[in-house]
Amino acid sequence: MFGIAALTILSILGFNLAPLLASTAVLGVALGFGAQNLVRDYLAGLLMLVEDHYGVGDTINARVATGTVEAMSLLTTTLRDVNGVVWHIRNGTIDSVGKRVAGLVPRRHRLPGPLRRGPGPDPRADGTGRRQPVPRARLEEAHAGEAGGVGAPRSCPARK
Repeated sequence: MFGIAALTILSILGFNLAPLLASTAVLGVALGFGAQNLVRDYLAGLLMLVEDHYGVGDTINARVATGTVEAMSLLTTTLRDVNGVVWHIRNGTIDSVGKRVAGLVPRRHRLPGPLRRGPGPDPRADGTGRRQPVPRARLEEAHAGEAGGVGAPRSCPARK
């Protein structure tokens, strides 16, 4: 409202307003392009906080740096890597994040069904999915020449 009044007064006093309005338009376009990254950072930060992508204390990989999240804001995320370097990463530049949560260890799963690791008969050939015991005669043949093989007397130091 005061801007319109000021322009009206300048017009009445005889000032040419065309250059002033043109420079104002150019300044507005420049501010719009400059603020585009700032708006993107704030929106990305807001979505990261609302959707709980990661939090303070989580270990993340943000491509630029890998470390523990020390602080989060709408504009930036602060990481500390293993070397102690503090990284301030704008939220608008983070396009993907790998997150490692403390206390979770990857599990090793056993695949169902018979697995063959090399030539020879499948130890689970009976279809039960369990390994079949090796007959004692085959064990004795395999260890026939070894000292302390199958059938050799064993001593247990704990049972003396």
